[in-house]
Amino acid sequence: MTIKRQWGYVGPDTKLGEIYGHKDSYMAAQPLGFLTITGSWLPKPPGHISNSGSFDFPVRYYCIEGGNQKTIHSGDMSILDVLIEAAKQAEADGCRAICGDCGYFGNFQAPIAEAVNIPAYLSSVVQVPWVRAGLRGDQKVGLICADRPNLTVNTFLSCGMTEADYDSCVIYGGNEYPIFDGLRFSPGRYDCEELKQEILNIAKKMMYSHPEVGAIIIECTDIPPFSHAVMEDLNIPVYDAITFLQFVHDAVCQMPYYGFL
Repeated sequence: MTIKRQWGYVGPDTKLGEIYGHKDSYMAAQPLGFLTITGSWLPKPPGHISNSGSFDFPVRYYCIEGGNQKTIHSGDMSILDVLIEAAKQAEADGCRAICGDCGYFGNFQAPIAEAVNIPAYLSSVVQVPWVRAGLRGDQKVGLICADRPNLTVNTFLSCGMTEADYDSCVIYGGNEYPIFDGLRFSPGRYDCEELKQEILNIAKKMMYSHPEVGAIIIECTDIPPFSHAVMEDLNIPVYDAITFLQFVHDAVCQMPYYGFL
């Protein structure tokens, strides 16, 4: 299906002429479409990517049948066709960019980006090269992820990066710590203060062992509710899925500027 885009801003001085829609598209003004995993029924506090209130713009979620933690983390290509179908539906629905509610959707970044005609940014990990570009030559990017064994160089390659990008990171996994790792065994609840302290401990251990880290990227979408605490404690920039997707939104939903000259 050929989809004719109609991107723009409707303001008080806008004169709407002819506008159009597409068959089987029943919504509008939801610029980011999120591919979401099933079976993740932990609470979603503000700052979680699957809490729509984390954004100051509308978003749309597409639940992926078979897209559970195991298949997404491992990059199981048996679900690729389902992912592509959902991404194409998001495009047909008028979404202006495709995103993922788990950083390990980055394992599917390359084929999904090829399958649609709008940008696909499925993982906050894709930020590594430009975050690294802002650091000194002797500094590295700290990356806190959910599942260290499954965040491999192949994830980076699928996200359009290189082995050098992978080597430029110091990677710590929450799976190595009891409270975070226990989340998958006790769905439906967790103590936010306990989890925040453990995330802080992970970040502090990283900085103590690797003082060359000049900025941190959070892969896991369960962690951004505590990104501010990491930044305040360590006094370094912290990038995550929320900050990244705000950037993506602003690029595909440009608005005119008003003010004094």
